Amino acid sequence: MPKVSMERIVEATLKGVFAAWKKHYEINRGSKIFESLGREGLWVSLEEPMRNIIDYSNSRRPGRYPQRLSGKKKSDISVWWADGTLRGIVEVKVLRNADISLVRKDVDRICELLRLKDDSTVQFGILTAYADRYDEEGTSRKQVIEVLDRVDALVREVAEEKLDSPSFISKFIVKTVREDRSSWGAISCLIKR
Repeated sequence: MPKVSMERIVEATLKGVFAAWKKHYEINRGSKIFESLGREGLWVSLEEPMRNIIDYSNSRRPGRYPQRLSGKKKSDISVWWADGTLRGIVEVKVLRNADISLVRKDVDRICELLRLKDDSTVQFGILTAYADRYDEEGTSRKQVIEVLDRVDALVREVAEEKLDSPSFISKFIVKTVREDRSSWGAISCLIKR
């Protein structure tokens, strides 16, 4: 199995969003992102329960777990090492309006997983968000960029609040269609502890 850099993993999530948009005009529960990561030679799974993620990442510890990591919670996409331990998780959000508050829950979950145990196999978490806008005045591209910038700022704010010295890789794509009246875009923000 080839070694795949975190940078390429981020790029593969964006390729998956682009493929989903071309084929379905929307994100389809992360399945195109899943396929794109698989084409990079990564071992991935969909909708993995958080209890499995904790077990397979050497993150089990005594005591209670944060609510976002317990119960029936699942990760949208899990990325695995070849030895069957967890490398990272990808959370996917579709933002149909300007409200990015749902992003915070996923970023909180990523940060809580990253800080469970120092010797965990988890290296990163990725938040991938998709937004689209339509407007008659041709400002849809600007609106999409504003939403993606706000998502990037929120990811950084939450991670810096919850983790000691996190590092980030952020990339985005924006496409304009239908005579500049409709635009869509996606951002992938990788948080590394």
